[in-house]
Amino acid sequence: NWTFLRSNVLFLGVHVVNGKVIDQEEFDARNKMNYKWVVERSINKVEEVRAVVVFGNAKPGFSQNIQFFAQLEDFWRSGYGKPVLYVHASPADGKLITPYKPFKDIQHFYAAQVDTSKDIGIRINVGEGPMPFLFG
Repeated sequence: NWTFLRSNVLFLGVHVVNGKVIDQEEFDARNKMNYKWVVERSINKVEEVRAVVVFGNAKPGFSQNIQFFAQLEDFWRSGYGKPVLYVHASPADGKLITPYKPFKDIQHFYAAQVDTSKDIGIRINVGEGPMPFLFG
């Protein structure tokens, strides 16, 4: 995992994976630690942060990580209040979907699916207003 703060935007990279689970106990323990890590970093910087961008591999709601995303959903719903973008890899279809709402009732939470099958970068502009995340 990694984190940095730039222009009052908190960037977090989290080891949230999909695919074949070899050791369920290890997988669950990692997701539990990832949740705690994301929450701690988000709360520690809350006064400095105007938005949060989280990078992971698995799509929100992916069955193997359902506990991780359910906990994060509860945390961000509970009043954190900062706009959050979760950027994840694409499944085999390779489609780019930017942004979408994986949790319809959390107004400030967005997700974006990026095509990792091509060697191209993405640019995310973090602004203000009803849609703070723009891709270019």
